[in-house]
Amino acid sequence: MRDLFTCQTVQKGTCTISGDPHYNTFDGNWHHFQGTCTYVLSQQCGSDLPYYRVEGSNEHRGSTRVSWTRLVKVLVYNETIELVKGHPGQAKVNGVFKDTPFSLNNGAVHVHVSGFSVVVSTDFGLEVSYDTNHYVKIQVPPSYQGATCGLCGNFNNDPDDDFQTPQGEVVSAGVFGKSWIVPKDDEFECDGCEGSDCGECTEEERAVFSQVNRCGILQDTTGPFASCHQELSPQRFVENCVFDMCLDGGQQHILCQALTSYSTQCQDKGIELPNWRRPDLCEIVCPDNSHFDSQGAGCPVTCVNHDSRHDCALPSRESCSCDEGFVLSGAKCVPPQECGCNHEGYYYHSGQTVILDQDCGRVCYCSSGNMTCQSHGCGPHQVCKVNDGERGCYNETCSFGGEHILQGVSFWTDSTCTQKCTCTTSGLSCLRESCASSQVCVPFYEDLFTCQTVQKGTCTISGDPHYNTFDGNWHHFQGTCTYVLSQQCGSDLPYYRVEGSNEHRGSTRVSWTRLVKVLVYNETIELVKGHPGQAKVGFFRQ
Repeated sequence: MRDLFTCQTVQKGTCTISGDPHYNTFDGNWHHFQGTCTYVLSQQCGSDLPYYRVEGSNEHRGSTRVSWTRLVKVLVYNETIELVKGHPGQAKVNGVFKDTPFSLNNGAVHVHVSGFSVVVSTDFGLEVSYDTNHYVKIQVPPSYQGATCGLCGNFNNDPDDDFQTPQGEVVSAGVFGKSWIVPKDDEFECDGCEGSDCGECTEEERAVFSQVNRCGILQDTTGPFASCHQELSPQRFVENCVFDMCLDGGQQHILCQALTSYSTQCQDKGIELPNWRRPDLCEIVCPDNSHFDSQGAGCPVTCVNHDSRHDCALPSRESCSCDEGFVLSGAKCVPPQECGCNHEGYYYHSGQTVILDQDCGRVCYCSSGNMTCQSHGCGPHQVCKVNDGERGCYNETCSFGGEHILQGVSFWTDSTCTQKCTCTTSGLSCLRESCASSQVCVPFYEDLFTCQTVQKGTCTISGDPHYNTFDGNWHHFQGTCTYVLSQQCGSDLPYYRVEGSNEHRGSTRVSWTRLVKVLVYNETIELVKGHPGQAKVGFFRQ
């Protein structure tokens, strides 16, 4: 039988990243890696298939022992598409936020919403989805068998060799995770932990979190997920859920995310689940003009496509479906008459004004489905660039140490303020220059400094007595001894000391200043109550 062969159906490769995070590779190998940098989740390797690359960036949330996905970046057909935490119904394209649905590269890439996720799909079968919170799914077509690499593995049906570094060496899970870091200028350290360093569950914690009112609900044979057990074993999901709850103190939202991960993968397999959500377990609050639907359409009706459900190949998904008489506009449900504009492949809300083109050459306004554009240009000493996901005209800047400095702004380059630089129309101009005698060198921004004028410090003592400090802090103290009001401390500045002596006047509940003594330059000068125009002078040794 060794020389005989058969045809075998090859399924799509599916990799999921969920929770804090747990990676389930294309070949079904689970691993856990809590680093907070940016990592290659999957990319095309070593073949002539269409190139793609998916990166994931993580962050801490509430605990330094766990990390969660905050951004998924898809690089395909020379386009960069970013799915960002907290931005449902949107994606960044080459740095600019765009509302879904939209297409790129003459329809070769499509970005849309399905359920609670934003999905990027391509004409060659790649599909990447992110729920903009905690769950990522990457699917590749059968043709990519043995032609992928990254934290999702190599898709060769052998889970034992998934943990390969970019050099092809099979290593431990922790080393494997770190080997796929994407170097970033703003990511110097990848905080995280491995194995027992992250903390371990006690037997008591495991018992509590495994109960049927917690993670154990996933494997309850009479529970709401029972119909999925034959298609997708809940055991690993229960283990991940218990692990996450232990590390994050049993937070309810952690349980909710774990149950949602299993529910989503069951629905991906076409399993219809009953509505398992309830207020004490994992409730969904939907936006205006929508309602929770446990069997929502995988392709919801949108302003761009009112017939999307008729040719939808996606299974039903949990979602916030628009109420009757409303359609999806980005992430909002609106009446059809309030739909926006589908312009040059992108969707814009009604009433939205945008600046288009790499040179900010057009400004366009969307009104009731019609896009009106006119010529536009940036002003003198302005440049067209993307800032916080929006393209616009901004003052020209100079670059120093990775920072962008606005034109006309001056700063010093070191903590002693000995070199002053100014951003000018011709670039950065730097000269040797120090702070004035009345100024001190203080931090300006990040590693930049500036000279700041320091006002004289003024302290007053009045009444019975009330003290107003140099820094403006009022306090009240009625003692009748002699006190240090102020003196030079801990520096090589000229020494001085001012003392004040108090006395009762008419009441033992209050006191008043009767004498002020100034000690300076080895002189003692006393200003005495009842002696206007006079002072006592003596000597002291410092």
